[in-house]
Amino acid sequence: MSQPVNPRDQLGLFHTWWLLFAAAVCLAPLAPHLSPWAPFATLGLLAWRAWLVWQHRPLPHKWLLTPITLGTAGATLLSYGTLFGRLAGVSLFAMLVALKLMETRSRRDAVLVVLLCYFLIITQFLFGQGMLSALAMAVQLTIVTAALHGLHSVTPVTWRIRLKTAGVLVAQGLPVMVLLFLLFPRIQGPLWRLPDDKSAAATGLSDTMSPGNIAELSQSADIAFRVTFDSGRPMQSQLYWRGPVLWHFDGRTWHQGWLSNKLPPPHPATQVGAEYNYTVTLEPHRRDWLFAMDLPTRLPDDARLNADYQMLNKGLVAELKRYTVRSATRYRLAATSTEIKRGLQLPANFNPQSIAFAQKLREQHPQPAAAVQAVLRHFNQEQFFYTLQPPILGRDSVDDFLFGSRRGFCEHYAGAFVFLMRAMQIPARVVTGYQGGEYNPVGNYFIIRQSDAHAWAEVWLQDQGWVRVDPTASVARERIEQSLAAALPQSDLLPFTLRGQPEVLRMLRYGLDSMVNRWNQWVVGYDTQRQANLLRQFGIEDMLSARMVGSWLIGGALAGLPVLLWLWLRGRPPRPSPVIGAWQLFRLRLAKLGIHSPPHEGPSHLIERAAATLPQFADAIHDIGRLYLHLRYLSEPDQQRTRELIAKVRQFPPR
Repeated sequence: MSQPVNPRDQLGLFHTWWLLFAAAVCLAPLAPHLSPWAPFATLGLLAWRAWLVWQHRPLPHKWLLTPITLGTAGATLLSYGTLFGRLAGVSLFAMLVALKLMETRSRRDAVLVVLLCYFLIITQFLFGQGMLSALAMAVQLTIVTAALHGLHSVTPVTWRIRLKTAGVLVAQGLPVMVLLFLLFPRIQGPLWRLPDDKSAAATGLSDTMSPGNIAELSQSADIAFRVTFDSGRPMQSQLYWRGPVLWHFDGRTWHQGWLSNKLPPPHPATQVGAEYNYTVTLEPHRRDWLFAMDLPTRLPDDARLNADYQMLNKGLVAELKRYTVRSATRYRLAATSTEIKRGLQLPANFNPQSIAFAQKLREQHPQPAAAVQAVLRHFNQEQFFYTLQPPILGRDSVDDFLFGSRRGFCEHYAGAFVFLMRAMQIPARVVTGYQGGEYNPVGNYFIIRQSDAHAWAEVWLQDQGWVRVDPTASVARERIEQSLAAALPQSDLLPFTLRGQPEVLRMLRYGLDSMVNRWNQWVVGYDTQRQANLLRQFGIEDMLSARMVGSWLIGGALAGLPVLLWLWLRGRPPRPSPVIGAWQLFRLRLAKLGIHSPPHEGPSHLIERAAATLPQFADAIHDIGRLYLHLRYLSEPDQQRTRELIAKVRQFPPR
């Protein structure tokens, strides 16, 4: 049996509806991040609770809620394989908040639900820290605070007054929040992060490449990263953002191989062209890849190059990351004997037509550079088509593409080109990453989307080293020099963001994205370096030095003293008026004479009782009583009579 609730602590209908509304507002943004069953189960519990309120039905017994709770934990365990971590923990917590509403009877229970809702708001930082998310959380914070205000109100409060009061409280806290955000020492590493969820998926490149997977990725308008160049910017055709390098081909799929990430670059790159300094704001993708323009020559402090000159982070990129790089658009890369051997690997008994074709071309063009150009001419002069909707290829995928469909995306051309090079005994490898980008004139930066995912080739030439060759440019030069949309036929469907738009809509989109980019740089990306730069402008060099820490402690103590004094004075009972003070003194003197007065006894009754008990002081008692009643209830403040009352009380009892 549940414990009976004190009628004075009983939760009213208006409070219950407001609490359900606040919980729903906090739970709704989490729905896209949870397992499919969790939002429906949470919604079902909220609807059940609302129906009980509407029909004035009693709350369910614990014997019913207990198996539901255990079932929730079991379903979470089955969905995620654990009860901990970001997705599993938030999913279970959201369900428990909904279950808590099923047993909320008193104001005390409601206050607990409100506190849980505050924590629900915080969990949203685990999934995103964007500007829209922050605005939504500010609205949620106001609604939950309004619910808390209503629970503590002595008299009924309308919803308008609740929201107005809550809005004022939130606004009053903003300056303190901003100061703490700017000045509180930043920690190294992510703040809003839990152990990585194995089940969490992220849109982006893979370390393998099969026919069709980059074409599928290129239909996504999700942003991969943004790039701001310090001065000047390269041409569109020079924007190759290097990612995983693929060596091993099994007849269907290209693989990176474990050796690439284990070793450092075998030889330093030789710069032969102009360099560019730029800053990358990389979206989280749960890999350790950092994308840089081909080829990086100066790296961030927490990055390294692997054997394939791909830039890697020290850990997985699980939150927005900002870093500065220097790259050269023209360079020379040497090769080791191991790389040359790996660059000639081909699977046995695959694609016989392609091998025969390659050998024939090599006989006609014995020089490697001439053989490369011969294959590119073949792509350019024959009827090859660039499309997002290539047909499905069979076991001999390269044969089917070169001599059958002749329709493909960048991975088809890059994979087939590298296969032909290797069949000609010319070392080659596939390089994946991104190519190009959309320039935002409002913010003066490039937007690189998942639709810019690309694959190209590198061949090793005796006198030049590893040389980039992009066979896609031979079929669809517009893809390299302009954009994906310019290169594809009208029949290929693209997301709205990637299609041509009116100038007004495009500039509006650029303006909104520029706001998001600034938010990412100055709020989400506000790290130790940015804080140090800000404090340096105010003459503060080291936030965490012993002298600075001591100054902060002393300053905080001095600033806190007036606040503590104000709180202490505010907590003291108000000083009574002279009339009440005189009456309290009179009661104390009567108590010394043996006449004790309980708090509920009125002054008239006390006067009559005291005069009857102490007849020798009856005249003085009646005089004091008459003055007190007159001053307290019958007249406006009278300084002369007040002084007379105080004098008579001080002289009581008369000697």
